Amino acid sequence: MNKLKMVYASSLASTAAVLFATVVTIWSERSSGLKASLAGLSGHHWTTKSILVMVVYLVILAFIYLTTKNVSTGKIRKSLASLAWFTVIGFLVIFVYYIWHFYST
Repeated sequence: MNKLKMVYASSLASTAAVLFATVVTIWSERSSGLKASLAGLSGHHWTTKSILVMVVYLVILAFIYLTTKNVSTGKIRKSLASLAWFTVIGFLVIFVYYIWHFYST
């Protein structure tokens, strides 16, 4: 196993998982049908979202790891910086959404 390639693939897969979790969280809060569908799969919508986030992570991790040829430390540095930024942005989007939701009801 190529450790540098794994770090690179994992950081990109994590970024995709963060984006997916952010979108699905807000979407399911806006759509009661989606929330009910998610809850119907595992018993609770948060459990299903967590499982789907893991699936997104693992599928993208495998795809990127298997399709990437060479990885430089510069590419790894950029992918980790992107992960950090998308994590902060995802947190802020969800946080602001719930604050807005709280004050609008």
